[in-house]
Amino acid sequence: MTIVVELSYRYQPIINSIGLLHEEIGPNFLEVIVKPEIRSATREVIGKYLPEELYSTKREAIQTEILDRTRLNVDKKHLILDQVLIREVALPASLKVAIEKKLEEEQLSFQFEFKLDRERKEAKRKIIEATAKRVGVSPEKVMMNIQRYGNTTSATLPLLLADYENQLKKGDNLIFAAFGGGFTWGAIYLKWAYNS
Repeated sequence: MTIVVELSYRYQPIINSIGLLHEEIGPNFLEVIVKPEIRSATREVIGKYLPEELYSTKREAIQTEILDRTRLNVDKKHLILDQVLIREVALPASLKVAIEKKLEEEQLSFQFEFKLDRERKEAKRKIIEATAKRVGVSPEKVMMNIQRYGNTTSATLPLLLADYENQLKKGDNLIFAAFGGGFTWGAIYLKWAYNS
């Protein structure tokens, strides 16, 4: 499988070492040092990654690793390598199509999970509303924050109190009921002790 990577790079001679650069390497340092070192580092780094990572998800990390590896050798040769950028990645057409399809499927999966999570929250909200209606509590007296936070397990009731604290006054009767999230159910009655 052939992967073609087009790179851009920025380099310069170390000003105080230009004489040594020309004496030890000659004026053709781009062809003698810079390009071979970048090619070598690129092959070594890219070999560690999957084609899809090179094509999409890890491009920046790969650039940084190529830059760091090349610098190790170039810096010793009186040159400064400032930057290496991946401009283009050319993959075989069949591999490119497969990667794009996989990325598309992952996005669909994320969308599906998001919709499932939203529906779970909605189901819990409906359970809370139905329970309040069944015991004769009007909807405006029901404190609920599941749409905002989702399932926060043991933090649910403290978050709820934080959200509604400014609406409570001393002597208010509160009944807390929790269900799901790792325990079957739990309930508590308390009288609010202070004005917010």
